[in-house]
Amino acid sequence: MNASSPVLAVSNLSVGYRRRNQIIPAVHDVSFAIAPGGRMGLVGESGSGKTTVTMAVLRYLPRNAVVTGGSIELDGEDLLSMGEARLGRLRGRKIAAVYQDPGSSLNPTMTIGRQVGEVFRKHFDMDRHEADRATAEALGRVQLPSPERIATRYPHQLSGGQQQRVMIAMALSTNPALLLLDEPTTGLDATVEAAVIELVEELAKELGTALLMVSHNLPLVRYLCDETIVMKSGRLVEAGPTGQLLSTPRHPYTQALVACVPTRAHRKLSNALRAEGQPERPNGSRRAAQLERALAASDPVLEITDLVKDYETPDGMVHAVRGVSLTMRRGEVLAVVGESGSGKSTLARCVVGLESFTHGSVVIDGKSMPANHRQRDRSAGTQRPTLVFQNPDTSLNPTKTARAVLRRSLRLAGTNTSAVEKIASETELRPEHLESKTRRLSGGLKQRVAIARASVGEPSIVVCDEPVSALDVSVQAAILNLLAHRQAETGVSYLFISHDLDVVHYIADSVAVMYMGDIVERGPAQAVFSGPHHPYTAALMSAATPIGDETRRERIKLMGPTPSAYEHIDGCVFASRCPVTLADGRCTRHVPPWREGPGGKSYKCHRTPQELHDLLGLSRSTLTPAAAELVAKEHQYE
Repeated sequence: MNASSPVLAVSNLSVGYRRRNQIIPAVHDVSFAIAPGGRMGLVGESGSGKTTVTMAVLRYLPRNAVVTGGSIELDGEDLLSMGEARLGRLRGRKIAAVYQDPGSSLNPTMTIGRQVGEVFRKHFDMDRHEADRATAEALGRVQLPSPERIATRYPHQLSGGQQQRVMIAMALSTNPALLLLDEPTTGLDATVEAAVIELVEELAKELGTALLMVSHNLPLVRYLCDETIVMKSGRLVEAGPTGQLLSTPRHPYTQALVACVPTRAHRKLSNALRAEGQPERPNGSRRAAQLERALAASDPVLEITDLVKDYETPDGMVHAVRGVSLTMRRGEVLAVVGESGSGKSTLARCVVGLESFTHGSVVIDGKSMPANHRQRDRSAGTQRPTLVFQNPDTSLNPTKTARAVLRRSLRLAGTNTSAVEKIASETELRPEHLESKTRRLSGGLKQRVAIARASVGEPSIVVCDEPVSALDVSVQAAILNLLAHRQAETGVSYLFISHDLDVVHYIADSVAVMYMGDIVERGPAQAVFSGPHHPYTAALMSAATPIGDETRRERIKLMGPTPSAYEHIDGCVFASRCPVTLADGRCTRHVPPWREGPGGKSYKCHRTPQELHDLLGLSRSTLTPAAAELVAKEHQYE
């Protein structure tokens, strides 16, 4: 094959689905090509045809799908006419894929080690011991802690982010010529996402691997992909160099997609500032100071003190939450951010009463909650926190209509079930949506049903656990605006769990950064985002790439080993990965003190920001501009 020939060529592809003796068109006359080593992004809303295109490339279309026209060639070979035997040799070796939902891709009856090892045994003819060694190396490459231990676990024993890292490890293990990435980092936090994408990028450069990435994460597409195509309703509406396409989109649909991305320049209008009649999105320290005063004057709705959550397992005690203390005031959005496995969701489940906690206290509306979640008062009419899950597909009964789901929640809350229409209207659900079974609704509509259900009984606290991470940018923006609108109307407080820093910056009033079950930095969102103090927060910030950022800011790489949740940690939980751990052992032997920073925030570290700057030799390009300026001015408030 000629070196200049594309590794993947899709020409005039059209695909439809058979339904009731008709063929419903899904993809219309789509053409594109990817050169060896090329990196192409494929973006568009749910239903635009993105996944149908990738499934056609892999020859994984469902039985009712029909390719009605066009061709697909891989290295000059016609994939559409290829026999199953040849396809079997190509899949996983020459062409590999990473899908959005790892839970449906991993076999729940097989250990992780056995599943990853199968790749090496099939494609590289390794024996069991060789495959085991290669499996541990592959899991380590994607920064999974204790790879040997992870290999012995089953998929359900891993978090969603850990499951996705396993899938990425499997796909990268064969060094494929073409790698298809279908929303590959949806469940990953910023640091792991950045590390994995850098690994994919390095592989593409070294081996000439071509990438086709389907994603709603436009900043990620901008970072990784050289070219981007935009699809709407099964048609290609715009294509071109990624930077140019996302900076100056020409098609109205592309312009709308870019406008929907939450950025650090767009902030929600808080209740307090709206009440004061302030203009929308006041900037910088003025907004931060006003918001801090307003929230300080309100009553605490949630007080968490020295919360500890341990799990007893056959392998030992898991320390999921290690002495967390937080306060959330009425009408506040408190965001908890951190890596997968940091304890964010466990903390949320302890607050909402789905998990018992081992030690500490949780006080809601002035009432102390029992440590045993089974002793919580769940009687009708009781004010209790509600929960919006990450994936509505697993939290809504697919056999019930949206109306039935809401009526049941109203009945359990002791509220008149005739209020369905009212709460549906408040969450922008139309009458036809209420009569549809939840499985037939789009992802955004399902999440609206979940929010409506969580709003029943007007709870004072709603816990949102990654509520928009799996949604397209336009749907994500609509859901975020809905949450902000409901907060303005009802004064509800949100405990918002997320790994997306731009989403957090858009919606949160306060931020708590969590690592290995402990809070390492907390304070008003404006203060935390304008200049992180803790090294882990700085690493999180450096890993995020805003969509409007023309340059690739140098990432603070965390090179040390990630501690296991089974470990008892005497000192700082971040010491093993921190680039500025004290040589005298203070970080590993002693819990760091809380230090007060500017803007009302605090951070847990033995080092000052000036020491961080001096020891790392960080340039202003490594930290955000605001952080670099803050470091330079440290002496003013130390």
